Amino acid sequence: MLSRLIIKLNKGGTNEKSHYTELKFRTFKDLLSHYNEIKKDEKRMEHFISLNSVLHEYLKDQLIPNTAELLSIYGKMVINTFNILDAEMQSIGSGLYLAASVIDHSCAPNAVAVFEGRKIYIRTLCDIPSLNWMNVYISYIELLNLPTVRQKELQSLYYFLCECSKCLDIDEFRRMTATFCQNEDCNECVLGDTEEIIIKCNLDICKICLEKQKKLLYPTNIYNVKILDLAMESCIALENWEGALFYGKQLLEPFRSYYGEQHPLRGIFLMKLGKIGLLLDYVEEAKQYFAEASSILLTTHGCKHPLVKDELCNYMKQCQV
Repeated sequence: MLSRLIIKLNKGGTNEKSHYTELKFRTFKDLLSHYNEIKKDEKRMEHFISLNSVLHEYLKDQLIPNTAELLSIYGKMVINTFNILDAEMQSIGSGLYLAASVIDHSCAPNAVAVFEGRKIYIRTLCDIPSLNWMNVYISYIELLNLPTVRQKELQSLYYFLCECSKCLDIDEFRRMTATFCQNEDCNECVLGDTEEIIIKCNLDICKICLEKQKKLLYPTNIYNVKILDLAMESCIALENWEGALFYGKQLLEPFRSYYGEQHPLRGIFLMKLGKIGLLLDYVEEAKQYFAEASSILLTTHGCKHPLVKDELCNYMKQCQV
């Protein structure tokens, strides 16, 4: 799509108007690029760099914009593109619709985008007193998720947090995580207060799985490793540092086996164990983890990287105090 956009813009597409009312319209210039946010987004920048390389091979005879302008075009594309859906609301492609891009997101939408082939229709889901496109909302994301998950997805994909009625409803999360009351004579539900309930459930399930599989799965079995990793992360979320270190130690050899000696993720994992050791005041043990992490991260990140220069060095200094 990016190559087609460049070709179209070079042919005067910048000034193409797409009306959403008789008098109001959008052009490509009106689209938000989120340039600064994308520059800080590692995944998007990796994708952009990859596309940039392919574009220079593919569009040899085309006028490719400079890097800053190309990043702006890329940003407008990824932020404003619609998934083209079939009759059963399954994605079959993507397209950029200038007029429709004026519509904002809500997790409690009052409209929906439907397609006939490549043609987009915005259909309202309820009566709207007067057609003001600033008051028409569609959902950019899957709604069958916890509010925290929806917010995380919106932030990572579109760089904003939703403030719709559903997201501001303090009981939304509690209703979505409700469980049956354990009193046999009660049919009411118990509303969850925080995500802590889910994390505790995750940890309990991990413990059950690990107990049942300990005589079945070898320590390096990938499913055993994944459950140990989830158990460790659940302990960290609950600030159960002893538990986190217990499961973390069991991951040392599997991670060495899967990642190899010098992988950055292994270095970060060792640094994480060192931090847990410090929190438990196991200074000598923490020193060993930090030393091994240092030998890896100096190779993978270099001595000037903030992860090494600031974070790791700071923790190593704490071990000397």
